[in-house]
Amino acid sequence: MKRFAVLSSMAIIIAMLVSSVSSYIPVSANTAPAPAPSIIPLPVSMTTNGDTFVLASSANIVVTSGGDPAVAVANDLAAILRPSTGYVLAVSQGAAASGDIALDLAGASSLGAEGYTLNVTAGGVVMEAYQPAGLFYGMQTIRQLLPPWIESKSVQPGPWTMTGVNITDYPRYQYRGMQLDIARHFEPYTAAEQLIDELAAFKINVLHLHVSDDQGFRIVINGRPELTDLGSLYSIGTSGRQTDPGGYWTQ
Repeated sequence: MKRFAVLSSMAIIIAMLVSSVSSYIPVSANTAPAPAPSIIPLPVSMTTNGDTFVLASSANIVVTSGGDPAVAVANDLAAILRPSTGYVLAVSQGAAASGDIALDLAGASSLGAEGYTLNVTAGGVVMEAYQPAGLFYGMQTIRQLLPPWIESKSVQPGPWTMTGVNITDYPRYQYRGMQLDIARHFEPYTAAEQLIDELAAFKINVLHLHVSDDQGFRIVINGRPELTDLGSLYSIGTSGRQTDPGGYWTQ
């Protein structure tokens, strides 16, 4: 019994010492820096600043300079964010307030036609570009910084948070393209429209349409109706044989 009592007393003393020491450890010593968010393609420069931005229902999308070209991008951004958030997200021109998303078309010329800077803090989001295309591509980065359900077409519960970052980005290569081959395997124009939206979301700027080959001719040429009357009748299926129905696009 004496041995049990001694061991119990030692356990209590050790627990008190551990508690006492841990109370003097600074909280920051166990706080890891926020990881950098995953952005595709990887920006030229991206650092985290320790903040978190919360998009609130009172937020607006404000064009601080740039006129109609910048307003067009602001309207695109609002159209993407409204269905999932259920927020009004009014688009306006003037000075941005705390909690707003600001678009500025007075960025440095060194950003080029498609570059932008994006600064996200607890107080708001500020995006700058030299040309409207830069604002457009910066908008795609905002989409990736928000939770993935921001792309939903129906209202989601949120919260709508963005990691605080400071980004400078511009394309490493001027030509960034993808080919859609409708000559061998026909696709309706609606598929191309969907593909364009998906390519733009990843800052791909060229769509190469392959519209003619020995397997098919897919676009109307005025004065040469046989090209599509006869040349669009079939399409190669996944089996490699001309079994799929063909088709063509009108001008």
